[in-house]
Amino acid sequence: MDKYGLNAHQVLSGGFQYRNLTFQHWMDDNTLIFTEYIGGGQSAAHIIDIAAGVFLAHLSIDVGRTFGPSVEFVPVVSCFPILCNISIISRSQSSHRFPVEKVIISEQAGDFIFKDWLPGTNRMLLAWFGWDSDKDGYWVTASRLLLWDVETDKLSSIAPAGVDGKYSSNGQFLAFVTKGQADLTENDSPQPYLTTSVSKEANTYLHLMDLTNEEILFSIPVVERLDTMSFPPPVYRTMMAFSPDNRYFAFETAGSLILDEKGWPIDFSESDSLLYINILDIVTRKLIVSIPIPDQYSSFTWSPESSKFIYRTVDANWSVYDLERSLEIAITQSNAEDLVYEPSWSFDGGYVEFSKYKRLSGFYPLSISYIIEIP
Repeated sequence: MDKYGLNAHQVLSGGFQYRNLTFQHWMDDNTLIFTEYIGGGQSAAHIIDIAAGVFLAHLSIDVGRTFGPSVEFVPVVSCFPILCNISIISRSQSSHRFPVEKVIISEQAGDFIFKDWLPGTNRMLLAWFGWDSDKDGYWVTASRLLLWDVETDKLSSIAPAGVDGKYSSNGQFLAFVTKGQADLTENDSPQPYLTTSVSKEANTYLHLMDLTNEEILFSIPVVERLDTMSFPPPVYRTMMAFSPDNRYFAFETAGSLILDEKGWPIDFSESDSLLYINILDIVTRKLIVSIPIPDQYSSFTWSPESSKFIYRTVDANWSVYDLERSLEIAITQSNAEDLVYEPSWSFDGGYVEFSKYKRLSGFYPLSISYIIEIP
C-alpha cells in the first residue's frame, strides 16, 4: 500500500511459503528488502521489485542481520562461526564480498560492524575491532573507523580508535566516537593514516566533523553505551542523531554541558548526576536545549520535518519536544506493568505510533499498538 494506507495489493504470490517473513527496508519506491528464517540459525535476505513482482537478488545469512541499503547495495553482517564480516547484496546480482582487511588493516582477523552509508554513494562506514601490536610489540585490543568503497573494494581510514559513527543525511557532517581522545592533526582534523592510537583515558569521546574541510567542530566525553546483548556483540550504540534537515544534532552526556563564551559545548559537569539529551543548532552554533533523561531505556527520535523529537523522560515515559514552540508534550503515562517500546513517526510528523507489552497471567504478554496525534 502507499504511504496513506491505500492501494494495497499482494506482492508475493505463486504458492510460496515463508517462515517469519519480515520487512526490512525500502531501496526506492518500487524495490524492497525482506528476510525470512530458514532454520538452524540461518536466514535469507531478498530484494524484490514490487511493480514487476520479481526477485532481483537474494543471499543466505549465517547468524546475522541486514542493514539499510545504499544506492545499489544491501549490507548483511554475518557472524559465523566466530568473526563478524560484511556481505553485500546488489540489486543487479547476488554477490558476497568482504573488506580487504589484509591489505590495509592488518593480517590479524577482526570483526567488521556496519555503521552507516555515506549518503548518495556506495561507500560504507565500518567499525573494525581486533588486535594490533603496540610500539613495544605487545598485542593490544584495537578499533578503527573505516570507509569502504564497495565497488572498488578500497578501504580508507576515518579515525584510529574509532568505535561508532553517523553521517548527516546531506553528507556534510560526520559524528564519530573514539575510545579516548581522537588522534588529530594541528588543524583539528583526524590523522590521515592508520595507527594504533588508543588513549589511556577510559572516556568515550564524541566528535563532530565538517567534511567540507575535515574540521572537528567539537570533541566531548559522552556516555558509553555498549550493547552486549546485541548480535553481533558487542555493538556501540551511542545516542546521537542528526535531524532530517541537517540543521540540528542531538547527543547524550553524563551531566549538563559546559559552554564557551559563544554558547558552544566544551565539556560537561561531572558534579551533575543526571544524564542529558542535548540539541545543538549546527548553523548558528548554539545550544538549543538540554533535557534530563533516564539512565535506562534512553532513546530519542527526530520527526520527519525536524521540528520535534521524541525522548524518554526521567520517569521512563515518552514526551515530544517542539523546537519551534520550546514546548514539552507528554504522550504516555505508563507504569511498572507496561513496557513502552520505540515509537515511530508518520511520514508528515502528525502522528506517533508506539507499542505496549501488557503483562498477562499467561506466558506470553499482549502487544498493543497505539497511534497518537501530535498537537
